[in-house]
Amino acid sequence: MSRDGIRITGGSLRGRVIRSPDLPGTRPLLARVRVALFDLLGGHVEGRSFLDLFSGTGVVGLEALSRGARPVAFVESSRAAAKAISDSARGFGVPAGLAVVVRGDVLDPASWVQRLPGPAATAFVGTPYRLLAAAGGPSRLARALTELRDGGGIAEGARVIVQEEAGSPGVTSGDLGRGWIPDPAVSRTYGRTRLSSWRVV
Repeated sequence: MSRDGIRITGGSLRGRVIRSPDLPGTRPLLARVRVALFDLLGGHVEGRSFLDLFSGTGVVGLEALSRGARPVAFVESSRAAAKAISDSARGFGVPAGLAVVVRGDVLDPASWVQRLPGPAATAFVGTPYRLLAAAGGPSRLARALTELRDGGGIAEGARVIVQEEAGSPGVTSGDLGRGWIPDPAVSRTYGRTRLSSWRVV
């Protein structure tokens, strides 16, 4: 079964429809939240590298591409979802090399970081809510993000936005440790969705 009707909200691909497998646990970021997110990011997207972790439908990374991010890397463990992202980018006419789809477990960055096109200036983490709800889930995610930074997948000064469920446990400064600071300029809550932003220092 496929999911229909996820539209890109802005940029050169505005209005284009993304189709992807309807996978359990996949929560595409709502259109109004995507609009708000990219409005807040402003000039930090165009011409800069972008990383979409737990990509799912790929809608956040494709939005970034539409708004001028170059290149954009997607990390997704599902073979079907990863193929759908590649098919969408190709169908939208995105030149080869500007959209890089990597199959891998986000929590094990050492197994895939070398396949990224370079360190990301902005990263979006579409965290599965079940991961954050599990015992030790936030600390596991924080550990993976720190390993990714140390492995060269996230640039110094980068902004990392983590999608979380409002009212539920999320990643904290204590989980991340040194080298990360909260970024209140982009941290917001929209209904059930909380976006927690961090800067790499």
